Amino acid sequence: MLTPHAALVHIMVVVAAADGDMPDGELQRMGQICRLWPAFKGFDIDALPDIARECAVMLQVNDGLEKTLARARQALPAGLRETAYLLACDVAAVDAGANWQEARVLEQLRRALELDRLTAAALERATAARYAGAK
Repeated sequence: MLTPHAALVHIMVVVAAADGDMPDGELQRMGQICRLWPAFKGFDIDALPDIARECAVMLQVNDGLEKTLARARQALPAGLRETAYLLACDVAAVDAGANWQEARVLEQLRRALELDRLTAAALERATAARYAGAK
């Protein structure tokens, strides 16, 4: 079983790796999120690389994405599911918005976290507004 912190990291890795590439900007943003977001209070930032590698290995197995998302959902309390989706949107937005692979993974994540479309759209729009003019 994952901890809630590990589940949040797994979600970020899943989105960042969706297109088969993890640019430095996405990796840096993941580190910033883990250091600054209140959801990561008490998280050992030194554990980030190991947790990310663990997720990368999980994604390589048959049905790895679905299994990883299911494990993350199980580990997250209901109150952190919207936060999880928001941080996934944030990681996707780092490189000028979600590409089609990231958008597909975000949709799978939305369903796995059992978020309604309106909530997901609001979180996506909030992320877009934060990054407006950044590129």
